[in-house]
Amino acid sequence: MSGIAGIVDLSTTSGHATRAALEKMLAAISHRGPDGTATSLDPGRALGYLALNASPYHGEQPLTLEGCTLLGDIRLDDRDRLCRALGMAVDTPDAALVLRAYLRWHVDCVDHLIGDFAFVIVAEDQVFCARDHLGVKPFYYSEWQGAFLFASEARAIQAVVHASVRDERIADFLVGFLEHGDHRSTFYEGVFRLPPASTLVLGPRGALERRFWNPETAPEPGLQNDQAYVEAFESQLATAIRERQNPAGATAMTLSGGVDSTTLVGVALATGIRVRTFSQVAEPGQACTESAFIREAVASMKLDASLPGADEILATLPAVFAQLERLSEPFDYGMLQMMLLNLRAAAAGHRSLIDGVEGDMLFSLPSNYPAILYRNGQIGKGLREAYYGGRRRSYLTVPGALWSSVRQLGSPALFRQLRRSVVGNPYWRDLQDTLASDDFLRQTDTLARYEQFARQPAPQTVRHAHLQQILHPALAAAMERYDRVADHLRMQPRHPLMDKRLVELALAMPAGMKVRDGWSKYVLRKTSEGKIPASISWRQDKIENAWQLANRLLSFKEVDMKQVVSGATPLGRYVRPGRLADLEGGDLVGLFGLARWLGREQPH
Repeated sequence: MSGIAGIVDLSTTSGHATRAALEKMLAAISHRGPDGTATSLDPGRALGYLALNASPYHGEQPLTLEGCTLLGDIRLDDRDRLCRALGMAVDTPDAALVLRAYLRWHVDCVDHLIGDFAFVIVAEDQVFCARDHLGVKPFYYSEWQGAFLFASEARAIQAVVHASVRDERIADFLVGFLEHGDHRSTFYEGVFRLPPASTLVLGPRGALERRFWNPETAPEPGLQNDQAYVEAFESQLATAIRERQNPAGATAMTLSGGVDSTTLVGVALATGIRVRTFSQVAEPGQACTESAFIREAVASMKLDASLPGADEILATLPAVFAQLERLSEPFDYGMLQMMLLNLRAAAAGHRSLIDGVEGDMLFSLPSNYPAILYRNGQIGKGLREAYYGGRRRSYLTVPGALWSSVRQLGSPALFRQLRRSVVGNPYWRDLQDTLASDDFLRQTDTLARYEQFARQPAPQTVRHAHLQQILHPALAAAMERYDRVADHLRMQPRHPLMDKRLVELALAMPAGMKVRDGWSKYVLRKTSEGKIPASISWRQDKIENAWQLANRLLSFKEVDMKQVVSGATPLGRYVRPGRLADLEGGDLVGLFGLARWLGREQPH
């Protein structure tokens, strides 16, 4: 991805839109611009663009037409349709198409755009900002001392405003599951994320935010049978991959051994795309379920695959550790495997990497699916799904799955009150299992935020449950992580499964195309048939193997990490007493990252 940063004075007395301030912002995210930097400086506005030319349609920015200036990180889909609607040539750069769309349709231009985008258009009478439907591209902003600041990363804004670090967000990191508590929070006071599918207009009437897309309103496809849904899904998935391929050579794709990434590779090959896969595998002879599936896919699909041996991974560890030293947010320290895969893809000459990490949230249903069926009177179907769900997963038994499905109906309010009076607040017990100290949790009111996050209204229909997953903040949080990690390595992450048209199609499908007889992601599995090994199409469990890389990194730098953590005085205020002395595994890597981040990012 590229990078954007800018300052627009909202009043004549602000005076913050200067070259010096813009240079500070661009310097903070300079890793986003391996292909050059361009700026536009006018009275009251300072705009900067950092170029990563991973697409033939990147174009020049900042771009000015008819008194409006655009700055954006943009990759458009369905370009032919948009070019025809605007009367533009098919090779028109994405930025020019977006600006022409704004000149034609004004703030409604986003209704005509499909793809990944975060952009700002500065006009005479307003500043117009937009972020894509599912949050693939990041957008941060702040209103500060009469000025509007925006950027691809919060740290660029922080370089100018020197905001206080938010203790609440540090608590979110230490707790872990509150990373995606909302769509807006950042680590800095007064700096926010623009939610996905949102526009922000700053004009004479102040600031106005609007959500411009709701997938629930997408039209029903009206298909007649299961096979028609599978064919429609496969066709749109193939289109999404083609629109994200590398047109100049092999397309880099991750291969994890799961059904999502392997299906993407299989569909790409069936579409005629030349593919190069990147995986992390254990050494031959070492027990690793995922590595076995990866090697099976490589052999049976005759893939051009990068499968690094022990020596190659060992040689890469210094570069991975160097990334840990300079990542943008503490949350990113859990991305060791993606750091390694992006490092290797970049070393092989690629500029983008296709991934399928989001398949579970977009094309399946939540674990409380049987309980929703019970509520809708479909008792037999709910019991069937719970029964087969227990059979399909190695970590469940059939009785356990059936009992769990009934428990998910919830308990009466009186019973919950009695249980709380006897065993205490269950949410507080969850928090006490984390790294955060009780005092710090109380200071940051984390219990209240956790309860609000956890107590979401129970979905009443299967469609509503699926919609909740699609709109969940976890999806955008994951995309933001992938973006930050890839950009540090001069790579662009691409996510065909996040294609807006594909997501709308999946939401509109009958429930049986999402989960059937305990099989999650049923339509994706059916799409994969004949393209990937059947043993992967119908895998029962997915076991992450990122821990192997973490163990290798720890054996390489454990002493250094522990020295940093033990010497980081601020950590004692946040972390549960006694935990700093016996850290290991992911906890050690995470607190090492937090210590480094605090030392670098807090204002001095």
